[in-house]
Amino acid sequence: MSRGRVAIIGAGPIGLETAAYARIEGYDVTVLEQGDAIAAHVREWGGVRLFSPFGMNASPWGRRLLEQAGQGRRLPPADALLTGDEFIEAYLEPLAQHPVLGDVIHLRSRVVGVGRPGVLKTELSARARRSQPFRILVETRDENQRGSVREWDLWADIVVDCSGTYGQTNWVGAGGMPCPGERELVSPADHRIYDPDEDPRSVQRAGEADRSVADPDGARCLDAWIVIVGAGYSAATSVLNVAAAAESENAVLWITRRGDRGTPIPVIADDPLPERRRITERANALATGGRPCVRWLPGFEVVRIAQGRTRRLRLTVRRTSFASAGSAGRGELSASDESGRTDLRSCGGVFAADFQNNDVAIECDRLVANVGYRPDWEPLRELQVHQCYATEGPIKLAAALLGETGADCLATTSLDDPSLLRNPEPGLFVLGAKSFGRNSNFLLATGHRQIRQVFDNLV
Repeated sequence: MSRGRVAIIGAGPIGLETAAYARIEGYDVTVLEQGDAIAAHVREWGGVRLFSPFGMNASPWGRRLLEQAGQGRRLPPADALLTGDEFIEAYLEPLAQHPVLGDVIHLRSRVVGVGRPGVLKTELSARARRSQPFRILVETRDENQRGSVREWDLWADIVVDCSGTYGQTNWVGAGGMPCPGERELVSPADHRIYDPDEDPRSVQRAGEADRSVADPDGARCLDAWIVIVGAGYSAATSVLNVAAAAESENAVLWITRRGDRGTPIPVIADDPLPERRRITERANALATGGRPCVRWLPGFEVVRIAQGRTRRLRLTVRRTSFASAGSAGRGELSASDESGRTDLRSCGGVFAADFQNNDVAIECDRLVANVGYRPDWEPLRELQVHQCYATEGPIKLAAALLGETGADCLATTSLDDPSLLRNPEPGLFVLGAKSFGRNSNFLLATGHRQIRQVFDNLV
């Protein structure tokens, strides 16, 4: 006998793990995935290597299901560091095809909205809300008929949103808003981790820019082939990828909004994840003078993006309130030439002291905007979800995460409290990266803990 109907939004790693766990616990499950395949977002960064090992990324119950199906020998070792594509092939695809999930996954099915019949958002009685099931409006694209869309209702007793945040990108512009020109000139592809195999031209160019053309506004201009904006592990990985493929000395300019730290990536003391520690150490070393192909510009933000010469991009950046002379003063720009342009090859290490009161113009072949993601709450607009005004995550968990002092998500003690996953809306749970809002410290192992907490303690 079924214990209830569970609708899961998203067939990514946490959505699939939630579906497997709920099925094991005896629930009827429907998984709604708007992509053409499971783990659609993971496929977009499939060439990137995860810094958490396979043993942390695959749940105990998921591995057990595959072992019982005779596929245990094909699983990677627990300490294996897989790329996104390898993780899909070795684990997520076999899990999605396991008989326990059967035909529960609906691809190309986007959740338009979730509500309760006869109960509006303004109804404050939890009893009245709990008495009605969830009605989920789904829009499914036909696989064979281009442009053909079918709308249908799905009914559920429990809704678990595992849709994540990938694809809902933050803006590059100052203050978290788009700067002039950004909406026109920056595409979703520019927010992905840089892959030199997809863009070999940007790291192979050497001196093709016409530096004899003076800037129309008379401002000093820097030349770079790739500009990377961001201060997280995605940006660090992009920097490492460029440095590994770079043939020219001034291949990349790395811009971070914070300039009051000695390195672009905060260092986690005694980091328990060796690969994360390696990324941090190597990227920070490059930024602070490890290779001439990388230049770090701390304490600046982008205030304008325009079309430059010969199809290049022209960025204007400005000093932020987080800049400090101590972090930005190591290295100075040499004198620019008669056109007012400065070649990055003449600069050393970190350079920003030269621009304390001026806008800086930068021309580049490619902008990589690794500035993070935010949740999309539109499908849940008619439900009662109390969001944090800072991170846009569910308020209880967000408040606990903001109270944590360390940068290591493995040491987040507040995750031990199942009540943090409750929402004002009975029967609604937000798990995975979306539960962290704009906080990027989420790990798949954290999502596995959340799944257990929901079905063992809250449902």
